[in-house]
Amino acid sequence: EGYAVSRAVGDMGTTGLISDPDEYIVPLNTWDMMCLASDGIWDVFESQEMADILGKEFNPRPPPHKCEEMMSMMCKKLIKMALKRGTYDNMSIILLMTSPQKITSHDF
Repeated sequence: EGYAVSRAVGDMGTTGLISDPDEYIVPLNTWDMMCLASDGIWDVFESQEMADILGKEFNPRPPPHKCEEMMSMMCKKLIKMALKRGTYDNMSIILLMTSPQKITSHDF
């Protein structure tokens, strides 16, 4: 009855399904955050609202030893917020935070 995200992307023959994903190329600054989430989250959050929530929570950027714990707590908080807003779809959230580490050929 529903479509998994991996099936939906590129499934041109299915009626009623938008198979063209939104794509953006954005250069990452020294300290940036990215939120990857399933449609259960995006059904009840707008992109700008999510950016505002994360910006408020992680600005100023926490010290490295606190980031993992704070990001984990934020994912749980966002899931609870989505449930309160009435989402009934699957929910997954991954928060990625960039670091100022310089990548060299030795890192590969």
